[in-house]
Amino acid sequence: MAAHTMRYAVRCEAGQSWTVYDVFTGDPAKPSSWNLVNLTLAEATTYCAVLNAKDLNRRNMLDI
Repeated sequence: MAAHTMRYAVRCEAGQSWTVYDVFTGDPAKPSSWNLVNLTLAEATTYCAVLNAKDLNRRNMLDI
């Protein structure tokens, strides 16, 4: 199985809010109607983990 770079990460914004962003584009993540900006660190970390798990699962299915 190939190693994959995690697609999403968390960054601190001005005012101590947090954003989940796409590491490939640098843009805030927009997986659907979710608003992934102005989050607490706990929210951002949780959403980031969910998005990375879903993305990794999708990419692993493509490797089959």
